[in-house]
Amino acid sequence: MFLLNEFLMRTFVFFCLLLTCRSYAQFSWHLQNSGVTVHLNSTCFTSKTVGWVAGDQGAILHTTDAGMNWILQNSNEINDLNGITFFDNTTGWCVGDNGVILKTHDGGTSWQALSSGVTNNLYSISCSYLDPNILWACGDATILFSSDGGSSWTQQFNLPNSVVLYSIEALNSNEAWTVGEQGVALHTVDSGVNWVIHTTLFADDYFDVNMFNGSYGWMVGDNGKINNTVDGGTWLPQTSNTTEHMHAISFYDTLNAVIVGHNGTLLQTSDGGFNWNIQSFPSPENLNDVIFFDDSTAVVVADNGKIYRSPGNVPQNSPDTTAIDDRNQIGDYNLITPNGDGRNDLLYLNLKNEPENIFILYNRLGVEVHRIINYDNNLVVWDGTDKNGRPLCSSTYFYVFKIPEIGFVKSDWVELIR
Repeated sequence: MFLLNEFLMRTFVFFCLLLTCRSYAQFSWHLQNSGVTVHLNSTCFTSKTVGWVAGDQGAILHTTDAGMNWILQNSNEINDLNGITFFDNTTGWCVGDNGVILKTHDGGTSWQALSSGVTNNLYSISCSYLDPNILWACGDATILFSSDGGSSWTQQFNLPNSVVLYSIEALNSNEAWTVGEQGVALHTVDSGVNWVIHTTLFADDYFDVNMFNGSYGWMVGDNGKINNTVDGGTWLPQTSNTTEHMHAISFYDTLNAVIVGHNGTLLQTSDGGFNWNIQSFPSPENLNDVIFFDDSTAVVVADNGKIYRSPGNVPQNSPDTTAIDDRNQIGDYNLITPNGDGRNDLLYLNLKNEPENIFILYNRLGVEVHRIINYDNNLVVWDGTDKNGRPLCSSTYFYVFKIPEIGFVKSDWVELIR
């Protein structure tokens, strides 16, 4: 259960984002050469440039240039791989048919088979963003939990043999959601000791659940079904304007999200799902997973080895760039690479000599990780650390910048790459 001040802060972030609502995303899709023809089922990125894809017949692909080029990695596996997740650029896991679980310690240069203890098909795996030892996986009548990075697994919750769970999402070391057939939605806040059944209005199959934080998230599934929660428990339907099966959803804040599904279906919202817009897509193939970075940048994986990329704009971050007078462009620079090379080590904001301001940084779950008073782009500036001075991991973060004297509030995102 969230403390009151945490709830109010996350609510504040939501309304700040609402005030800065953007228009519909403008995608420009380009087919990339994946080098394979098998169905591609899942994708995971640790930054805007570094990512992986898992697919049938043991296929694992890797990119370091935002999906322009893909390298086939050796998984030593012939089973179909259905889900992939990474904690950082080196440590990741895959799950697949017949209880397959793979792990890498070197970014996928080598993959090691782990013993899951089951032979059920596994469809999804998720790692706590706080701790690479905490993992959940799900599949055919199965929820698996590991507290040692996947070396050992225990089964949680007794499910009927007829129930398949297709997606699982770890919010932290204690909390997770999983969804599947017949409208099943399960939630734990005690590392899986107890799983609480949540009711959805429709008994359709749900293929993906994605949570922005403990309160706000979506699930998508059969027959165009989209459910949304804003309180971490009450799931209400949204109108998709399609009956196609929805396979996956990705967002970069609580307003902007993309859904992909059957027969080249792609939906997009810029208002938290009050309106879903059907976007044209250059392929009729089933779209199986999506990563949505910003309002013009995304990667979609599909059947028959297809990978589509919308490159968007390349982020720039340099203190020498000509300043923009409009305060609405306060977050013009959206990249920080704090590796000590003197380039992009700090986050420079487009300030206009306002000494009294507040900068609040949040991770993708809406948890405050840093707060800076009187940001000045010089001595008082974000350097990629948390509020205790510890380096934050590569990820996309969100921030709110306030100038109380004039009532100015602006929210934006920043990508940290190590």
